[in-house]
Amino acid sequence: MKNKLILIFIFFIINCFCAFSQFKAGAFIGGGTNPLENPLFLSSGVYANAKYKVFSADYAIDINITNRDVRAFNAIKTSLNYENCIKSSNYKIGFVYLFRPSTQLITEQNFALQISYRIKNWEFRLGNNFRAYKFRNGTADYLSNTENTVLWESPNLMYMLRYYITSNQHPIGGYVSITNFDWFIIEQETNPFFNIGVYYKFEDAGLNLFIDYNYQTAGFNNIRVNYFGMFFRTGVIWEIE
Repeated sequence: MKNKLILIFIFFIINCFCAFSQFKAGAFIGGGTNPLENPLFLSSGVYANAKYKVFSADYAIDINITNRDVRAFNAIKTSLNYENCIKSSNYKIGFVYLFRPSTQLITEQNFALQISYRIKNWEFRLGNNFRAYKFRNGTADYLSNTENTVLWESPNLMYMLRYYITSNQHPIGGYVSITNFDWFIIEQETNPFFNIGVYYKFEDAGLNLFIDYNYQTAGFNNIRVNYFGMFFRTGVIWEIE
């Protein structure tokens, strides 16, 4: 019930912003592979962002295309943010909520605080997330365990280091990142992955086409860091003034 109230509150805030703010809407399709979801998984989704002065709110929904018998959607992510600048550098402070129906038995919820700072072509993000696993309704009774229905993990460090490859004379750009989180995934701090992306802006139409690719590793707790998986996302974002 709590996660539904949080989502309803975020949607209400975004809808209020839309009446008198800058608004972005987008759609995307993605896919990937890893040992847990082999050989391939596919998904699609929508994204919306509204900004009014120094405040912004957004949400994104990732809907499952394959393995729909396991779960209809992969994740819902929302955030509320405060954005401003110091001299010529931008910074943002945000509260993030991520809901994932991990399996048929449990759901995963993440509550996070993030600070991002961008100077010239560099962007840095730091934060902490608090992850909770909760039995689905009826699962605890089925397992005869009604005492501990929620398991909280220790706080987890979130980080991202990104370099933007841009040019004022060309609408095409790109970026390279090392991070442990994405729109719909928050890994443990010992499990970084590599991220690259390219985008193309149609300035007159307010459209932004993008392709995002992520290479996942098994993490630093293994004897050696080896391949674990990959996933990509491509789509379009439309900015409405």
